[in-house]
Amino acid sequence: MKVDGTKGYAFPAREILPEEVLSVSHFARVVGSPDRAFYSTEVARAAGYAARPLPRGLPLFFNAITEAELLETLGIIYGKTLAAGLEVEYGVVVTEQDPLVGQARVADAYERVGKDGTLRHFLVLETEYRNRQGDMVSRTRVTFIERAQ
Repeated sequence: MKVDGTKGYAFPAREILPEEVLSVSHFARVVGSPDRAFYSTEVARAAGYAARPLPRGLPLFFNAITEAELLETLGIIYGKTLAAGLEVEYGVVVTEQDPLVGQARVADAYERVGKDGTLRHFLVLETEYRNRQGDMVSRTRVTFIERAQ
C-alpha cells in the first residue's frame, strides 16, 4: 500500500444511480431491518417516499472508486489490505432513484511500527456522497492497514 505522497489525493467525482449499483432490499435483509419501505416500493410510497429509501451509509468507497484505481493509485489489493475501521456520518435521506455524486479522497496516510516490531502502513479513505441539490447524503471514513514489505 502506498502512503508516501498520497495524503490529500482526491479521486475524480463519480455520479451513480443507486438502484443500478446497490440493492436496497438485499442490504436491508442482511442487516435484519424490519422497515418494510426497504422491501416494497408500494410501502415506501405510502410512507411518503418517491421510491424505496436508501439505507443510511449504504453507498461506500467502492461505488466511487474502481478496483483498478485502488490498485494503481494506492496499491490496495483486496485480500492483502485489511479494512480495519469504518466511521459513517449521515446526511439527508434519498431514494434508490436519486442520482448521487460520490468522491473519495485520502484523508490520512502514515506508517507505524507494530508491537511485533514490523512496519505497518495506515491509510484513511474518506468518501462523501451528495445529491444533485448538493446536500450531503453520507460521509464514510475507512481505515486500511497493511504490513509494509
